[in-house]
Amino acid sequence: MWVQMAEANLRLSEMTLITAADGRDMLGQLTPLGVETINDRSALRFQGNKDVIPVVGTASDTLDVSRTDSAQINLWVDTEFNVISRLLLEATVGEGDEAMHMSVMIEYYDFNTDITITAPDVADADAGGESGDEPVAEADLRGPVSQLLGFNLLLPSGSNVETVAGDAMVVATTPYTFDEAQNWLELNLVQGGYAQTTKIGPANDQVTYIFQNDVQSVSIIVAPDGAGGTRIQWVVTP
Repeated sequence: MWVQMAEANLRLSEMTLITAADGRDMLGQLTPLGVETINDRSALRFQGNKDVIPVVGTASDTLDVSRTDSAQINLWVDTEFNVISRLLLEATVGEGDEAMHMSVMIEYYDFNTDITITAPDVADADAGGESGDEPVAEADLRGPVSQLLGFNLLLPSGSNVETVAGDAMVVATTPYTFDEAQNWLELNLVQGGYAQTTKIGPANDQVTYIFQNDVQSVSIIVAPDGAGGTRIQWVVTP
């Protein structure tokens, strides 16, 4: 899946359950096993069992290996750059023929080098479809919040759209905390061409915004959803 946007505002924690930052935080509890070669580079290997692996992930998608029968994590730290170059997490639930095994490996490379990302060519709307398929309109490829606001707003992983009222209102829940949701909205609305004209709160456990562009005004209410995330309501007027 490719996503193109004006600013790199995707968070790695939304795209993978365990990150290099998680590994860094547990390094002091791991056992060093010696130097190995990873992708033609020297790296020091560390290992630990499930007792040292914390609950990781996001509010909507977590990984808790304490529920497994066995688990092990291995980290390789590049000896020159002192950064994690490989992360391997393995876990097993059950025993014998009914055992379920999980293995996740992430590799990091090209440290301190220039990286060029080339997006794939945009396919035709009806490319790859079966004979007789109708092309999909661009607006149909966007979520209801994006259609409401007039620009592509990527909701965080784990969000859920609760209510869509025509072209006037959308209500959704997100895994973001109260503060994270406010920062996310303020950044993305401005990048999407809106100007923030009003911010009221926090008051009564909610914040109310008004953003405007040349076409419309949008009122946004942000409040905790009672489950660690937030509930956001967007209402637009011409």
